[in-house]
Amino acid sequence: MGTQVMIWTIEIEDTETRSRVGIWEYEREPQPIRTRISMHAIAPAFPQKIQDCLNYELVCRWISNEWPKKPHTLLLETRLRKLMDFVFNFDARIEIA
Repeated sequence: MGTQVMIWTIEIEDTETRSRVGIWEYEREPQPIRTRISMHAIAPAFPQKIQDCLNYELVCRWISNEWPKKPHTLLLETRLRKLMDFVFNFDARIEIA
């Protein structure tokens, strides 16, 4: 009998950061951005070690520390796509975000 798995939902709410995003000249300066992300991942139903779990701290750290370093982006949707790219690439078990 194989390991039982389930779909886990991880919610990261109210993560604040600053970003340079927008079409207006004044938006070239970093402005406050608050994010909320919900991730659904397939992982062991009865985790035995930390590696069995989704390390969401890495996502929080990326949002807070790395995302703001990205160059100015005209559209928020483009900036959000970068976040989704990071999320889906950081753990293959994530199915939906």
